[in-house]
Parts: sequence; C-alpha cells; structure tokens
Amino acid sequence: MLVLGIDTSSKWGSIALLREEEVVFEISLKLAKGNSEYLIGLLNDLFVRTQQKVADLDLIVVGSGPGSYTGIRVGLAVAQGLAAGLEIPLVGVNTLRIMAENVKHLAPYVVALIDARHSEVYAALYERINDSLSEIMAPAPLPIDILAQKLTEFPEAILCGDGSKAYQSTWEKLTNLQIASNQLDRPLASQAIMVVKNEKLFVNPQTQKIVPFYLKKVAAEVRRSGSVPNGN
Repeated sequence: MLVLGIDTSSKWGSIALLREEEVVFEISLKLAKGNSEYLIGLLNDLFVRTQQKVADLDLIVVGSGPGSYTGIRVGLAVAQGLAAGLEIPLVGVNTLRIMAENVKHLAPYVVALIDARHSEVYAALYERINDSLSEIMAPAPLPIDILAQKLTEFPEAILCGDGSKAYQSTWEKLTNLQIASNQLDRPLASQAIMVVKNEKLFVNPQTQKIVPFYLKKVAAEVRRSGSVPNGN
C-alpha cells in the first residue's frame, strides 16, 4: 500500500510517502506565515525524487487541525482534491494526536499542546496502553492554570508541542511533568499515517468528508458574530 501523508496545520509543513511500513520520502519544513501555498510544489518534488506515480496512491492521510486556519484549509483542499480525482480513501487525523505519537514511548501519559496565546493552549491528553494511545481528554482550548491543576492528578506525563515551550515556566512547577525536546514538537506526516494504520481508520472514499478541526472560531466568523477573538 502506497500512502501519502500531509500536514500543514502548524508552522512546520510536513509531507511523507510510505510504502507499507517503510518511509519512502519525508520532508518537514519550517515555513513563514502564509507559505503553505508551497505544498503543491513540494508534492511535485516528492514524486519526482521518489520516481513514484500519483496514480499509484492507495490512501491519503491529512492533518485536520487544530492549528493555523490557513494552513489547515490549504492542506485539506489539496488532499481532498487528490483523493477525489484518484477515487481513493482520505482520512483526517487530529494534529494533537499526530504530535502525541512522537513521544508515546517516553511516559505513561502524553499531553499534546498547541499555543493558543493569551495564556491558553489547545490540549489533548492520552494514556499509553501497550503500544497505542487512548484518548482520555478530548482536544479542547484551556487556560494553562486550569490544565496545570488537572495534570496534578497524573503520576507521570510528558508534554509536547509549542504550547509546552510557550508556558514552560508553568509546567516546570509540577514535578510529575517532563517536557519533550523541540524536535518532538513537529506533527509529522509519517506519524499521521502510522496512526491511521495502527488504529485501522480506513474509510469508504465515497463517504469520507474531512472537516477542518477548529477549536475556536475563525477571525472572520468572530467578527460576524460580534464577539472578541481569544486565540490565533
């Protein structure tokens, strides 16, 4: 099975091509804001370098957010266009779940965090069971003080994502927490693919519709509703 993975939900854009369990090609680039439009160029380069054919793809996996609104929309639009044209399955994976995969062997509990600014984070909490992760707190925006209080309930947990670095001084007050290295903060497309394979999230391509996973309203929607934005 040849699988393409795409994640453009964060400042790190990632694409990967896997054949069975082998990573054929993967690239992760730190992009300036608004540079997600380079995705198509990167995909073209991927297929040229690997000498693989787009038509040979069996499955596409895409990061569905939360994260950069523009990045999420771009990644989903490209993934949906390819999947529809090729008539192959498309599966979306939450970006927090992708990041958690990076550190699942380092502690019994994993907390994936994306900085939402204003002392808030997008957060999800997972428990490692054997070689898999089980969600015990669904993705949600939380003030860091409330999350810190909740995390005192767990004997040992590791934090990953840029939210673990943005509010590091808060997390360091809790002796049961460790903070993953910067290299483990990236939502890698190869990890998204492995989540889908390990959890058998395959779907019928005729029924799959991926919806961007926004934990807060897009700024334009907030302005229409007359409320004040409190995130990115």
